[in-house]
Amino acid sequence: MKKLILLLISISWLFGCTTGSQLFPTKIHVPADDKDLEQLLEQAERAKAYDATSNFPGSLDDIASLYDAETDSTVEPEHHDVLASAIEAIQAKLGTGADTPTATDILAGTGEGTSGWVACSGTGSPVRATSPTLVTPALGIPSSGDLTSCTDLPLTTGVTGTLPVANGGTNATTAAGVKSAFEIEAPNKSFAINEALASDDFLLWLTPVAITITDIKGVLHSGTNVVGGLDEVDGDGTSNLTAIDEDITFDGGLDEDDGSLTNGTIAAGHWVKWHTTSVSSPGYLTVTIYYTID
Repeated sequence: MKKLILLLISISWLFGCTTGSQLFPTKIHVPADDKDLEQLLEQAERAKAYDATSNFPGSLDDIASLYDAETDSTVEPEHHDVLASAIEAIQAKLGTGADTPTATDILAGTGEGTSGWVACSGTGSPVRATSPTLVTPALGIPSSGDLTSCTDLPLTTGVTGTLPVANGGTNATTAAGVKSAFEIEAPNKSFAINEALASDDFLLWLTPVAITITDIKGVLHSGTNVVGGLDEVDGDGTSNLTAIDEDITFDGGLDEDDGSLTNGTIAAGHWVKWHTTSVSSPGYLTVTIYYTID
């Protein structure tokens, strides 16, 4: 009776342990004699060595090695080959080695029916293809993409190339390129004086950017002559008056400067001013000033 009780306890413990691990199949049978009973009790003792809480094998390689020899009595001899084959098949699916992965490894498939542990970078949870949330990822250089829904794009540091005029840009990277794109290679300003007086001195326009006056032309439509010229003045309209060139005499036909302006460069925020030196039957005078944007 004592042996029967020991037998039932041992079989009960063995069956609970092996089904918990799913790795040690057990064949229960009634012992034929005392020798058979001793073998069964020995199996129970061996099974205790594989307690999942302390001595469970660390990898499939370790488990497979338990059943390499047919002398291992923790499994019925006729099950050795079957169990070993099953473990090898699982290992082939998981990948060579299939050891316990490190903290930075994930199990990834190869697309060919096998998988293995591969290293990964970063922290947090793995993401999937559709609508993942990535927090401060280092993307490197993507091969393709669509940033239609993105915001806060740094135009000064994160964008290269030029923006076409059709997209609201200038299609240029320099001031000269902008002038060419908008066909302002030779911008100009014109003004007219009707029946000028020798005292007619007035500010024409405040330059928003630095410019260089290149040419001054005018026509006196009626009258005898008008003599005058252009000056540069500080932003207050009075300080540091400087002649842009010598006076021009307008006496009919197309008249212009001498071709070499004395001070054609005008600073941004300065005024261009007209002064009248003398008149004789002045008539109607129209003057055009040509300049470039510096």
